[in-house]
Amino acid sequence: MKTVQSIITIGLMLFAANLLADSHEAAGQADAKALISHAQQAVGQAVRAAQADPQLDAGKSEAKPFWEAMKGVNESLDKAETGLSLQDQTFFSNLAAARAQVIQAEVAVTMNGGGSAAVQSSMKTLTALVTRLDDNFSKESVRAKQGGKLTKTERQQLDRLKKQQRDLMKKLDQVERNAAKNNKAMQAGIKKMREQSKKVRNARRNTAGFASGFLAARMMSSWMWGWHWWWGPWGVWAPGWIDINIDIWVDWIDVAPYDWDLVDMDVDIGDLDLADLSADDLAATDDFLADGDFSLNDDDMRAMTSDMELGWDAIEGDAGMDIMNGMESNYDDAPYEPAFEANTFEDHGMSDFGGGFDDFGGDW
Repeated sequence: MKTVQSIITIGLMLFAANLLADSHEAAGQADAKALISHAQQAVGQAVRAAQADPQLDAGKSEAKPFWEAMKGVNESLDKAETGLSLQDQTFFSNLAAARAQVIQAEVAVTMNGGGSAAVQSSMKTLTALVTRLDDNFSKESVRAKQGGKLTKTERQQLDRLKKQQRDLMKKLDQVERNAAKNNKAMQAGIKKMREQSKKVRNARRNTAGFASGFLAARMMSSWMWGWHWWWGPWGVWAPGWIDINIDIWVDWIDVAPYDWDLVDMDVDIGDLDLADLSADDLAATDDFLADGDFSLNDDDMRAMTSDMELGWDAIEGDAGMDIMNGMESNYDDAPYEPAFEANTFEDHGMSDFGGGFDDFGGDW
């Protein structure tokens, strides 16, 4: 009799646990682990929608930045999931990478006609999920809530970021005059970068200012990488500029403390149209992205910008050196030196922030 009662009791407990889980989901709440899972589902949904959109045909040069970014998002979310289970730094670096890559995918959709209704809807959900992950569980968000004074190192890092903005306006002026002069979408992207740069320059030397300045630098770098494919020879400086920005940020997350109990905090997602793909569908997405070669070469970039009159002939002739020299950084200070020698994306288990710096440039 006791055995029967025990079985009934266990059954009731499991039933109650399922009810609690269902009510948790019905309430539209998700912790960090659940948000990552929902975001992985959203990637699959967005990939399926994009595969059915002729504007985003993976064989088109113009669509490659989208697929390269989506491949990065998928890898970054997988690595963030592992980092969360291990409670190590790769959780934070890959959250940042995923957010950057989602922004880059959105830029590519914009430059490929805006995408179908299904692409727009799925990307909206993916963007919201990744943004909420980063906004609620990043070290910047926690540092802002902690308050208190900045450490000496934090003040120095914020100052470095501010100095990074010194010649950015001149660079963006050149891009706007040459690459974006007849493209309203590109002009809107440059406007966003200027706004984020202003946030960095005006960031106050307190925890809120520090966090907002670092986040603004990341957002600006993300848009910049996404747009630079369409800047032609006028964007050759962008990868190096982004690299320094991210180096400064990585130095900080290496040493900033974190309370891992925070990852159990619930975040509202009740307003989102969540995907519910099968395991087979998700596996098909993983295989498609993992097996695909979406990297851009020189011919792709020329094809993407062939109707923009960006000066490819000049960049390949004698006048090219004048353009290149004009777009190089001219820092008054010595180049930024990371606090740690082992300071690469791979060392942090981080997917390439912008889809592969080493692939940029080719034979320019």
